Amino acid sequence: MTRKHAGLILAFSLLIFIAIAGIIPAVFGLEVFIFGRKFTEFFGVIAAAAAVLICIFVLSLISEYSEKIPKIASVVLRVLIIAFTVIFSFLFLAVSAFFTEKRVYRNISDDRRHEVIISEDSTFGGYNAVLYRRYSPFLKGEEPSFYIDDLAGEPDFTVDWYEDGCSVTYEHYSEYLGAEPTDFTQRLYFNNQNIEQ
Repeated sequence: MTRKHAGLILAFSLLIFIAIAGIIPAVFGLEVFIFGRKFTEFFGVIAAAAAVLICIFVLSLISEYSEKIPKIASVVLRVLIIAFTVIFSFLFLAVSAFFTEKRVYRNISDDRRHEVIISEDSTFGGYNAVLYRRYSPFLKGEEPSFYIDDLAGEPDFTVDWYEDGCSVTYEHYSEYLGAEPTDFTQRLYFNNQNIEQ
């Protein structure tokens, strides 16, 4: 094994370690955030990088043993490996981009122990309002949340903090046809208490 192979194996192992380190907190109901984004949104990038490392490793092995492999087989193997790497990397990145949430609003409580993040739902087109318990800027526990599908106009939110939770106010359309948009407030309570409308 050459230094190049050892370096590739070390880099691949590091990617696996990063993926596991991001998954383990989820077992305990926590989420890891990097650059203000959920760690799970980076899985596509990690998987694509791992696929590229495996491709480089296999291509270097083919080059090392080129005398023992027929030239046509070597060329076919290289083309297939590169094609699979490109296809899988594209798929990983496309799936990751599909599940990436576009954050439209964020508000942190005065004591910095809680945070509300409102993101656009890429699947259904509404908005998810999630209350988080902040253990650090990088580690947060999800508390109550609600879904907004009746937003009127541009996303404009106001969050007010209380001792037992917070309220999220936004302009929404009434159930009655022809009614003017009105302000609507949802309450979120700490410690997984019920949501009150």
